[in-house]
Amino acid sequence: MSAWEDAARVLSEGEGVEELDLGETWTQGPGIYGGLTAAALARAFQRRAPGLPLRSMALQYCAPLPAGRAVARVRTDRRGTKSAFVSGQLEAGGGVAVSAMATLAADRAGDLDHVDVMAPEPPPPDEAFALPYLAGVVPVFTQHLDARFVTGIPYGSAPQARSSAWVRWREPSPVDRPLLVGLLDAMPPALLAKATPGRAASTVTFQLHLLAPIESLGIPDDAWLFSEVWSDVTRSGWSDEEIRLWWLDAPDPAHRLLAVGRQLFALLR
Repeated sequence: MSAWEDAARVLSEGEGVEELDLGETWTQGPGIYGGLTAAALARAFQRRAPGLPLRSMALQYCAPLPAGRAVARVRTDRRGTKSAFVSGQLEAGGGVAVSAMATLAADRAGDLDHVDVMAPEPPPPDEAFALPYLAGVVPVFTQHLDARFVTGIPYGSAPQARSSAWVRWREPSPVDRPLLVGLLDAMPPALLAKATPGRAASTVTFQLHLLAPIESLGIPDDAWLFSEVWSDVTRSGWSDEEIRLWWLDAPDPAHRLLAVGRQLFALLR
């Protein structure tokens, strides 16, 4: 079992309730990094609706979720033959820290499939800037993350709020839908590419869509994925940001774009 797979260990399961142990090396600021909490809920939702692929999630981050014991509560709001609508939350100390809803659904007609966005053509990972792990400076969870920046290094005073990087977990892990959920949230806020050191932002809402047939692509456990994040507007301390996550080595160009996301960040200082 990889470090990523063990980061949100299920200690016990009941009807709609799971007790989790969230690893202390996966924190960001005062709580667990949001990509891990989203992935933990994604796994719980998949267990709630087996056989249906996770297609989308919408999350609210209500409060920091500390490392250690947490409770996931999940429920099926409605289920049909080809789709399930589920919701739930992560709790600690008796309060809700993260709430989410998700859609899990089977494939439908593909005759109108299209990808109208051009795939990026970045330099290879060994030519990109490897973000070092500096204890006490960067988020604790990034000790597990291998990130090679191509554009928009955090605190680089860039002219635009845009960043891109090759990303993967340092310890190879099966590339499934919860892993993609986690890596969608692994990049720092694009707004910080324009900032100087000392600024910080926190995710408040996170929406994501998983677009590719992940299970049939055969993505290697150590594959590099390419993440693009950008913000077109920030107002009054709130930043709207978008994400694209690519597997640029996909044999079929139609399957290079794996997932997209959108986040609302609160500028903390």
